[in-house]
Amino acid sequence: MRTITGLYDPYEYAREAVNPLDDAGVPSDHISIISNKDGKEDSHI
Repeated sequence: MRTITGLYDPYEYAREAVNPLDDAGVPSDHISIISNKDGKEDSHI
């Protein structure tokens, strides 16, 4: 298994980065977003 990391600012860019992974067939339980942003956003996709 490979690990890929990225840093995004603002948070929405990180959310957008998930779309190509999803389109490529990466299972959603293999994708995580970790954020220090306050609010109701997902911490795990």
